[in-house]
Amino acid sequence: MSLLDRFDFGDQIPTIYYCFYGMIAWRFEHLQVCTNFLRRGVESGLVTGNPTDGIHCAMHVIKGSFFGGENLLSVLKEIDHFLHLLGSYSQSEARNYLLNFRETVATLIDTGNSTDIEARSSPPSDTNLESIFLVHKAIRMYWLGYTDRCNRFIEKSLEVIGQSGEYMSYLMKFYHCKNTQYTCMMLCRNESSLSPCIFCLHSHILHLYYYRSKLT
Repeated sequence: MSLLDRFDFGDQIPTIYYCFYGMIAWRFEHLQVCTNFLRRGVESGLVTGNPTDGIHCAMHVIKGSFFGGENLLSVLKEIDHFLHLLGSYSQSEARNYLLNFRETVATLIDTGNSTDIEARSSPPSDTNLESIFLVHKAIRMYWLGYTDRCNRFIEKSLEVIGQSGEYMSYLMKFYHCKNTQYTCMMLCRNESSLSPCIFCLHSHILHLYYYRSKLT
C-alpha cells in the first residue's frame, strides 16, 4: 500500500483497494476508513475502465457501511445506487450479493413494509456467497424474533465459514451469545484476546445503529 504514494498504478487501484481494504484491513483499521477507501475504488474502477474490481469494491462498501454502523436509510440508498449502476454491466453475482444485503437492511428498518422491492436474491452456488447468505438469514431471523430459526442459520453458517478467523464467524458467535445468554468472552475463551474485541465491538455497533435508525 505504501507504494501507491510513490508510483502511479492507474487502473490497478480498484484491485488493490478491493484486496486490501475489502479483505485484510478490517482486522486493524476502522470499518469506516476501509469503506471510504473502497468508495474511491468504485469511482476509480468506473473511470479507468476496470469495472469488475470497481464493482467488487462496491460490494465491500455495502458490507463495511452496514456492519460499520452507518445509518440504515443511507445504506439502503447506496445499495439502490449500486444496483442501478449494475444495470450497465453483466454482474449477476454482485447483484445477488447486494439484493441479499438490501433485504436485511429493509427488514431492520421496517420489516420491509415500505422499503421492500420485488427483486429478490437467489440461492448462491458459490461457497463464499453461501456463507454470506446464511449470515444474513440469521440476522433477519434474530430481529424478527425467530430465535430457533436464527440458531439454525448460525450453525449452518459456522459450518461453512469455520469457527474463527473471519469477521462473519465472530458476528455469528455474537448472535449465538444473544440467543443463549452466554457472554462473548465465554464463547471465545479459547481464541486470541483480540478476537472477542473485534466481534463484540462491531456487533454492538450493529445493535446501536439499528436503534439509531429507528429515530431518524
